[in-house]
Amino acid sequence: LLDLWRGIALLDMAWVHLAVYPIGLTATAHDWIGEHTRFAAGCFVLLSGMTVARVFGPRLAAGGASERATILRLLKRALLLLVVG
Repeated sequence: LLDLWRGIALLDMAWVHLAVYPIGLTATAHDWIGEHTRFAAGCFVLLSGMTVARVFGPRLAAGGASERATILRLLKRALLLLVVG
């Protein structure tokens, strides 16, 4: 379900970005999209954080070696995403 909502947020991000460029929208449609559908980026970040918590939460709560390995994996992933971004 979280992936479904993340997909909807991504579609809305694409919609908002397309509205900025001249793709034949009327001025009213352009203004409406620009003003009323800008929830996408914040929603996507929130849902991504919820997904990470759902996937890795039990391993982090386990403690011990499992917790350390999970933290190391998340830090490596964050560093990779930072470098790629």
